Amino acid sequence: MKVGYMRNAKEPTKLAELTASKCIKNAIDFIYIRPKDIDIENQIVKGQKFTGDQWKEIESDIPDFIDVTPYCYKKKNRRVMNFLSKHSFLSYQPLKYGTNKIKESLKEDEPFLQQIAIKGNRRKQFEYFKKFIDESKDVIIFLSKEKSAPYIIHNQEEDKYVIERLSQITTYNEKELKTLFQSVISNENYKIYKYFPFDDQARLHRIDLQKNGEGEWNLVNSSLIEDLNGLHRKMNTNNNESKLLSEKAINTSIMLAKKIEEITKSNLMILSFDVAVSKQDKIYFYEILFGPSTTLFEHKSAAYRMSYYSYFKKNKVSNQASIETGAKNVDHKKKFTRLLNLIQRV
Repeated sequence: MKVGYMRNAKEPTKLAELTASKCIKNAIDFIYIRPKDIDIENQIVKGQKFTGDQWKEIESDIPDFIDVTPYCYKKKNRRVMNFLSKHSFLSYQPLKYGTNKIKESLKEDEPFLQQIAIKGNRRKQFEYFKKFIDESKDVIIFLSKEKSAPYIIHNQEEDKYVIERLSQITTYNEKELKTLFQSVISNENYKIYKYFPFDDQARLHRIDLQKNGEGEWNLVNSSLIEDLNGLHRKMNTNNNESKLLSEKAINTSIMLAKKIEEITKSNLMILSFDVAVSKQDKIYFYEILFGPSTTLFEHKSAAYRMSYYSYFKKNKVSNQASIETGAKNVDHKKKFTRLLNLIQRV
């Protein structure tokens, strides 16, 4: 089976090389391709193949399966991606609606009702900023400067906002809150989240899921992003944070991944979440990432990718998003034309 690994970068990445090496050992024909490498007229691809110690340029038929990220779906690539959706199985297809609508759909499902927390948008308009505070009641705001102390804001009643920062507690009215926003917060690349009280401390984790060789979701990696109580902030790089996650958090994330596939009528291969887990094991989902970074766990991600390719090879997975996406339409006239073009070039 031929697998295309589609990215925008000119040169294959480290993850591509790791995955290619594992595919060689498992008789999977792995080809690194970019959207611009697709020859629609002749229905071929001009990509790169790893030989074990270097990449070599090759020409090939359209791969049976293409491992693609959302970042390949640029306006200039629209014709190419539409073509590929009819002639190959793509690991990701653009959603018909955005993540906020997915979150709203998830809220209609009782098990997830209290677990979907929409993160505030980093907008420069005070109206959106205030609306998020009024709806959340308690929020924490991190500024872009790593050592800057966060602001914790409590909306106790109309026109009364209690602001905590370091050891100081101040009460603002709406006009004063607007001044703080316009003079300080809006000038930063700030992040605003629902705040968790100190008696229920919460940490924000990145949970990375991939499908295994049986087509089932597994936890591949988890990392601590930051403490949501404002005590400290750090990025985890030792890849051991899964030990801090409960089985409930892991299982709920896997259940959510399945639910997203059901809502979007898609068949995904990789998915990540930003998840807040409190000390009392309450779980809140903030972000859904369809094209997450795998820098912290490249070797593991490569192994899972190869396993899922093998699963696809054995089971010929169908994409629920659209019948023509998963199925390879056989057009004998086009195949004959492609054959003639190949012969003419030889």
